[in-house]
Amino acid sequence: MTNPKIEFAPLDTFNTVKVAPVAFTGATSGTRGDKDTASGVTTLFTVTGDVLTRIWGVCTTPLTQAAATAKLEVGVAGNTALLIAQTTATEIDANEMWTSAWGVQYEANELPTAATPAWNEANDGTFARSVSDGILHITSTSGYVYWYLYGLNIPLATGFTCEARIKVVTATGGYSVIPFDIYEEIGGGAGGGWVELKTDRVKLDTQGGESGEYLMDTTDDYHVYRLTYINNVLTLYVDGIQRIQLTDSATVGTFIDNIFWGNEGASTMDAYWDYVYYRTDGAYAPSPAIGDTLASVPGPYIIPNGLGIIETTSAQDINSGQIYYICLWRPLSPGSSVVAA
Repeated sequence: MTNPKIEFAPLDTFNTVKVAPVAFTGATSGTRGDKDTASGVTTLFTVTGDVLTRIWGVCTTPLTQAAATAKLEVGVAGNTALLIAQTTATEIDANEMWTSAWGVQYEANELPTAATPAWNEANDGTFARSVSDGILHITSTSGYVYWYLYGLNIPLATGFTCEARIKVVTATGGYSVIPFDIYEEIGGGAGGGWVELKTDRVKLDTQGGESGEYLMDTTDDYHVYRLTYINNVLTLYVDGIQRIQLTDSATVGTFIDNIFWGNEGASTMDAYWDYVYYRTDGAYAPSPAIGDTLASVPGPYIIPNGLGIIETTSAQDINSGQIYYICLWRPLSPGSSVVAA
């Protein structure tokens, strides 16, 4: 059995520390935002002892970059995107609380083809899709409409996590409501699998033919579905609880290359999507939070003694702008502390 990285539920009492590094001036060698200085790393917090921590970035001035696309992430040595996933610098807006460790977040504020990144769409027959108040509504009587991304190149040894919040109205026929469909096209294998929702159950199938299902009412309310995939093991969670785990017997290569979601079959269906997220830095199990069904933002995380919290610039320099950080932390060993670097 593959053990995913565990996320921890938020706690009520934390210590708070803030750090406001000098503004980004990456065009000047040796300064914050220079991707070539010490691998583009700026130390934000020094950690002594073992601590439980969560971190927020606050953008006070929009970031500007060099000719190509600059990237920014926050983590620790050896996992530089652990705490906040790699993000294109110019996509972090002024006054934004930059917190998400999800690499891609479709929030249903627009059709997927107009989102960032833009999803490819395939459709045929009689169908409809619309967006209203942050919800994507899909209906079909004899057609299909789904969205996909190619060329993800996610190492199977690293793992992959995707999550969607969906309410089903009707779902008849095959492949009618698909939260996720992931598989390999390159890297020497054809492994992967897909999740399918019916009105009375959720199913998980693999490319190798393994299948499992969990009986539930998918129509009574929105439910959160999360799928993790690492090496050849697929694990499905529903509302924060593991329900199905399968080992794919198909030939497994080295990369996850594709993700699909929507209505993939010419069938009758009606469903509402609140969001679709995925991240490419590991297979993460969810953790229930007090007062909620699921902690939708990964974390907090245990940071062991001696691992400082760092900000990393890559791809291109970040030439101007400012982000400061707030760290909430709680000691897990005597004498533990987090201080601004």
